Amino acid sequence: MPGETLPKEVKEKFESWKEQLPEHEKSYLDNPGLANVLDIHASKLYEGAAAHCALHGHPEITAKQARFIIAMSFACLTRIDESRAVRNRMTLLEITQIINSPSCTIEVVGTVLSIFREPENTLVRP
Repeated sequence: MPGETLPKEVKEKFESWKEQLPEHEKSYLDNPGLANVLDIHASKLYEGAAAHCALHGHPEITAKQARFIIAMSFACLTRIDESRAVRNRMTLLEITQIINSPSCTIEVVGTVLSIFREPENTLVRP
């Protein structure tokens, strides 16, 4: 359990802070550690994609729509080759065509996926 080894006065602050987190973020603290850092970071981006879209001119994109676009996009970008996942290169237009939803224009899909291109959200060196 996170926070178990903290001194009492710090543990109380930690518990108070944790209670104010959204439910999906509380679960990240159940299994902290280096092995989960990428999963936690990706989950935060996945859950925060709609808010990112709102900040970038698309407040009409719901959290459900953003998660759907991300899930479909990642499915498009991965293929199974001899029982292992391999990167499948696709253009934004191809992904948008596969999603095939009138509300998911190339601009909307690009805005949703742009959260993964922000400097603090990429594993690519600048």
